[in-house]
Amino acid sequence: MIKWRLMLKTLPLVALITAIKIGLDFGLKFSGMIKFSDVAIIMTGGIFLMGFMLAGVLADYKESEKLPGELVCSMEVIDEGLCHIGIAKQNIQLSEIRKMVMGLADLINYWLNKKVKSDKVFDAIAQISVKVQPLDSTAISVRVLNELNTLRKTVMRIDVIKRTSFLQSGYALLDTIVVLVLVLLMFSKFETVISEGIVTFFVSLVYVYMIRLIRDIDDPFEYEEGKQSQAADVDLFPLEEFRKRLQARM
Repeated sequence: MIKWRLMLKTLPLVALITAIKIGLDFGLKFSGMIKFSDVAIIMTGGIFLMGFMLAGVLADYKESEKLPGELVCSMEVIDEGLCHIGIAKQNIQLSEIRKMVMGLADLINYWLNKKVKSDKVFDAIAQISVKVQPLDSTAISVRVLNELNTLRKTVMRIDVIKRTSFLQSGYALLDTIVVLVLVLLMFSKFETVISEGIVTFFVSLVYVYMIRLIRDIDDPFEYEEGKQSQAADVDLFPLEEFRKRLQARM
């Protein structure tokens, strides 16, 4: 059902646009001033710009799909490395290690759901790094520190994607073209009322749906506690399954 959510939210607006066009024809006897074929070049420009914007946000989206898995892989290595150090040196309890890593995983989950700011996550990573450095000087501790650095980079990349919108000037032009196309639809003449309704409905559906889809894809981390995730949000099941595995180990 989630795949239809954006469509169902778009249909009322499209129905309103179509009703306005039909209302102008029947209510005000205004059948249009320009031929619909004359609007074709503007519509073509809009489709081209949509394709450009969609290609841009999809590039970030494909990268975003990998990031939850990279977060989990880094935390798995950190957990295993710290456990090896704890067993070898016997100066740290495994339960303490699990609790520390679980705390980090929970904090990342809270951050993704907008409960805490990214600063808290970076502070937690720094605290683990400070604890690891005096424990051991073997290759294992070096690997743990490297994975902590990788985790920090991954969190930073997600934070940048969450807080940065793709090409604001492109959105400005896209919004202008979409509004222009919808206005020109209101002034377009059609051969029959049936063609008027059908063309207005589907043209407005394509343009309104696509601009909302592009904006949805632009932020694939729109999670918020207690709210339904968006259709284009990246799935966080790797993080959720890791927390369950870690809980079982504890």
